[in-house]
Amino acid sequence: MRAKELYAQARKFGEKEPEGLKLLTSAVALDPENVHYRYRLARAYYYNKDYENAVAQCAEVLKREPRHTNALTVMGSAYFFNGDFEKAVEAQEQALKVDPGNFYAQFNLAYACWQVDKERARVEWQNYIRMAADEPSQKSYVERAKQYLKQLE
Repeated sequence: MRAKELYAQARKFGEKEPEGLKLLTSAVALDPENVHYRYRLARAYYYNKDYENAVAQCAEVLKREPRHTNALTVMGSAYFFNGDFEKAVEAQEQALKVDPGNFYAQFNLAYACWQVDKERARVEWQNYIRMAADEPSQKSYVERAKQYLKQLE
């Protein structure tokens, strides 16, 4: 079976399902230079709580496409859940250098800062709330950010 067909099948299962992860792994094995397949594989590892492999796949994506903001954001989140908060901060900062308006990177940066520098976390939560306040898709995140900010006061 060709990589494209495996990828299409994987999408039917979804990234959160083990079968989707297996199919994505096979698609990447057949087409290792395909950044899109690798990014989806990184997400599948992340959703399946295999954070080390998520980071490894994000690193492979970034070797091929250094400004891949989504890979940086997923990498930062995987670092966070592995307990490597400093690397999580660095990855989210990189994502924001590439895309300063990335709501998810800003939210994740504030959350990671909360683990290493409470004062900076306060500033980053304020930055997130300011940038996302008028974005309907961010409404629930903004409310969470406000709650987190209150906890830091």
